[in-house]
Amino acid sequence: MLGGAKVLVAFVGGFAGITGFSSLSSLEWDPSNVWRTKNKNRFYLTTCRQGRRGDDGESSKWNNSVLEVYLTFKKGVSSVEQGAELQLVGDGHYQRFTGSVPFNSITYKNSEDLHQHNGGSETWFVFTVSGETGNNWLGETGGGPESERYGSVVMCNKKLFTFDSFLKTDGRRDTQKSADLLTTKFSLDCDANKQYKGVKGCSIKIESSNQKGLKWADGFDPIVI
Repeated sequence: MLGGAKVLVAFVGGFAGITGFSSLSSLEWDPSNVWRTKNKNRFYLTTCRQGRRGDDGESSKWNNSVLEVYLTFKKGVSSVEQGAELQLVGDGHYQRFTGSVPFNSITYKNSEDLHQHNGGSETWFVFTVSGETGNNWLGETGGGPESERYGSVVMCNKKLFTFDSFLKTDGRRDTQKSADLLTTKFSLDCDANKQYKGVKGCSIKIESSNQKGLKWADGFDPIVI
């Protein structure tokens, strides 16, 4: 067989046909929680979008934006090992509008650092989870649509994150909870007994200096191999 390809014998209409396929194609069959670092240098998480709302009139200012969110190794880190630091980044674009009229040209970004500050000492992005629906979204801190790039409610298409608790100290439940991404860290935890198809792997640990309790949602358990 050429190039180490496997052979698939398919029976179509009573005749046997031989179809070749690369062994690498099996990588595409991995579930979404598995990151093979030797084949992919980034781990896709979710896609977040903000657009025009139904109540935005012709004088309303709004942001049209898309961010595909990934985890990647921090600069200078390249191996799967205990404590290896990861970075949350986004690929996408943004554009500001007034009504249906573009205010500026569309801007494209690759590997936008979602942990950066807003020019001062505060976080640029916060990550929010609804305590009622579990919906996830990114949001910029700042002075509204006139100064934002992506927007304050960049809604994500997956519910990958949640919090330890939404209960307030008075016993009532928070309708939503947010974590500053400036103080949120992602790293590998290889001490956990993680395996995928017989290969030992690592989990991804989430830490925040402000003790917000951001964590992976039930049903999503990342494995890095």
